[in-house]
Amino acid sequence: MIKFNEIQKRKIDVLINDEKICELNLSFNSVTNKFDEIIKFIVDCSEKIGPEFDTWFKSYICEYKESNYNHQIIINHIPNIKKYVNQYLTCVNINYSEFSDEKKRSKTSIYFTADEIEKLTKVSCYLKIFAIIYHDKNMKLLPNFYKEVYNILIKDIATDEILFKVFNLVNSKINKYKVTDSYMWEYIRMRYCKTVDIHTIHIFNWIIHNILIICDAKQNPISFISSVINNSIKWILHNVYKDSIIYSEAITTEDANIIPGKDKLETFAYNDTIAKFLVIAYNSLEQEKISEEDFKQAINDKKQMPTSAKYITFPILCKALNIPYKHLITIPSEHAYLLNILLYNSLSKEFKQTYPILTNLLMKYNTNKEIKKTTYTLIDIDSFIDTFSEFLSTNDSIYAYEFYSSIVGKMIRNTYSHFKNGSVNDPLPKLEKDIVTFYNNYFSGKLNGEIEFISKKLNEQL
Repeated sequence: MIKFNEIQKRKIDVLINDEKICELNLSFNSVTNKFDEIIKFIVDCSEKIGPEFDTWFKSYICEYKESNYNHQIIINHIPNIKKYVNQYLTCVNINYSEFSDEKKRSKTSIYFTADEIEKLTKVSCYLKIFAIIYHDKNMKLLPNFYKEVYNILIKDIATDEILFKVFNLVNSKINKYKVTDSYMWEYIRMRYCKTVDIHTIHIFNWIIHNILIICDAKQNPISFISSVINNSIKWILHNVYKDSIIYSEAITTEDANIIPGKDKLETFAYNDTIAKFLVIAYNSLEQEKISEEDFKQAINDKKQMPTSAKYITFPILCKALNIPYKHLITIPSEHAYLLNILLYNSLSKEFKQTYPILTNLLMKYNTNKEIKKTTYTLIDIDSFIDTFSEFLSTNDSIYAYEFYSSIVGKMIRNTYSHFKNGSVNDPLPKLEKDIVTFYNNYFSGKLNGEIEFISKKLNEQL
């Protein structure tokens, strides 16, 4: 019989038939905060499967320790992890069809079949057994070894698009809150430079790496995950409200919703820097043989931020000028067009040759409003795969693919007119290839040299 005796907070002795096999010194994280769920599962496996499980569990821990924490030992034990999880779930005899109601299925719903729920439950149980090792400070794997083991354990749900359904569940719930709390989501985007898409990715990662593992093996995991998603979204919005609203106890002439003084000072500094470069940008008009009158006439009724500035100019300038994206995105659209032209004149010849269609967009203005949503998906998969290496400090290409698809979809659904000759859109395949290659190189750091070149050239003009 396996027992867990807590010596002190986060220090637990693991015993089999009163023989101590190891002492867990748990890391401090959200999983270990709910470590009782993992302990309860291991003890239940011991009770229901019996001595066979106890003997294997002892060898699983001891062999790993004796190998000087070689992750290959864990990989060798994965078939047995799956074997005993299957035995346990057979013993408890869960009817997964009770968790999957066909009557609630519709064309727009995110429906999990009984088989998919069973697979999620099994993966959750696999991760529980792995957690005994991974969440101990001494036995913990290095990040690259952890990822290798983790990917093998979740393979059953990763290959059947179950993960994609979980991602869509997160996305759909965030979109519901986006309707009811649209102002706060916009405030988050402006103040913290985090879009709804980024929050969707963060919550999805949180669910897969921290929540799936603590799901009760005998309960519906989808219900639990769904409740956690709702609470996560509320937590994000609650903290933004709490951090941004100042409640005055006395009569004051200042706006009660105003941001504190430090942010004001930063804003003045950034606006001053932007203003200096706008003066240089006006001079660039003459250099490009665009009269000030023609420029103003072209963008006279263009109040919306140009897509080329949002997705090309601002990402580059926020690094080149060390100005946060959240400040750049608040400037008037007229100034954004000027910064487009300024950037065009600051790019190297090599950059213009590598991204010709992307570069040409900087010299054009939107003729339509940007669409809010798009169902577009990337067509040139080869360009995406060949240039992808990293996205937001991860190497998971799924999120990058969704993010790039959204950007490309919004850009190609617009039409553009050149400030000089009035020419319209460039060929779609070439535009998509330029955008995908640009972002892959941007996030992987391959454009750092170009950004340094731009920064130096701009600062020389001050």
